[in-house]
Amino acid sequence: MASHNPNEIHDISVVTSQTPISTPPHKHLLPPFLARKVVSEMIATFLLVFVTCGAAALSGSNPRLVSQLGASVAGGLIVTVMIYAVGHISGAHMNPAVTLAFAVSRHFPWIQVPFYMVAQISGATIASFVLRELLHPITNLGTTTPSDTASKALVMEIVVTFCMILESWPV
Repeated sequence: MASHNPNEIHDISVVTSQTPISTPPHKHLLPPFLARKVVSEMIATFLLVFVTCGAAALSGSNPRLVSQLGASVAGGLIVTVMIYAVGHISGAHMNPAVTLAFAVSRHFPWIQVPFYMVAQISGATIASFVLRELLHPITNLGTTTPSDTASKALVMEIVVTFCMILESWPV
């Protein structure tokens, strides 16, 4: 009789996750709930842009409506809320750069990247149009403008994005 070592880890996932031979190899990469994931990403990105840009636009037009601190806190809070709300469904990437980082670091299947990016860009675009209509006549809707050259702004965006996606990189 074999002895049982309580410290030994038994991995039965190899046995239980095998797919039938007739299943195409890409089938597990496009799950039946991909639409739910994509809609979750679109909603989360919509709300991220709506809240952060809306708060920034209100703060810029009248600091008594929303302070700079309030606009900053709103951004952090909406990210936290969306992680709790849709993180279990889609991972709550809410940004094409984050999706790309997860794919590059092999934490996310490449075949789903275009779906996520289209959802994120669509959610952000729809939020921008909604804000434009709701906050008219405010024209500065939380946009950022470089205070120096475009190349310096690009470098800053690369550094900030790198810092944001650093957690997804393999160790």
